[in-house]
Amino acid sequence: NDAQLSTMVAEQVKLAEAGLESLSSSQKTIDQLRENFISIENTVFVANVISVCIWLCQECQNLIENHDQIKLLSNARNNLNTTLKDVEGMMSISVEAAEARDSLSDDKEIVNTYERLTALDGKRRFALAATGSHKEEVGRLRSVSSFKFIMALLVITIS
Repeated sequence: NDAQLSTMVAEQVKLAEAGLESLSSSQKTIDQLRENFISIENTVFVANVISVCIWLCQECQNLIENHDQIKLLSNARNNLNTTLKDVEGMMSISVEAAEARDSLSDDKEIVNTYERLTALDGKRRFALAATGSHKEEVGRLRSVSSFKFIMALLVITIS
């Protein structure tokens, strides 16, 4: 019995040792796989970073190559914005002239009216200069006789 028991225990010990070796080998394989995955992830990350850098370089190159057109477009946009502001100022002349005319009846507003009319005269001069090549617009601006009338009234009222 002792011999059988010893043999069985020896077989169990061998099986346990084989199992431990198998576990150790599996752990090494798992560790190696983990390292490989990390390496792959790092490689993919680096590849993505390189890809983004290449794309950014290409975009920069396109911007450099198209600098002249970009500058022209930027200037055109700025000119358009300036023109739109100028047109808004010109379009407000008649409304502001009517408001100035209405304020002439109030003696307390005489200084404000004078300031309004002075500003309107500046706008009118600017509009005349800006539309110098457009005869129709110039004719309309020069026909603002109510403006001239208000200016004359103001001069008479002040003196």
